[in-house]
Amino acid sequence: MSASESRTFLRLLPLIMGSMIPKNNKYWMLILELVDLGDLIITMMTFVYESKNREVKSYAKVTNQRINIAQSLGFKASMRFNNFFVGACRWISDNNYT
Repeated sequence: MSASESRTFLRLLPLIMGSMIPKNNKYWMLILELVDLGDLIITMMTFVYESKNREVKSYAKVTNQRINIAQSLGFKASMRFNNFFVGACRWISDNNYT
């Protein structure tokens, strides 16, 4: 099974077998909690992806280069990542954590 098939199977498992399992079965309750946890994790990952995608799309709209836009966006992302680390290093040295 692929990952998406497994996820769909686990989401539909309570509907398929829920009436056959006793309600106080601790293993069944564990499966239901794991399905809920998986849904929560996927939702959070979707939010992170959408926010990063929105950022890249805004960069793509304002750039003048259309020949190799992937290279331009990659360079912009690497510069932003580098700036993050430079700021973190400055913060560490300013607070005497070295």
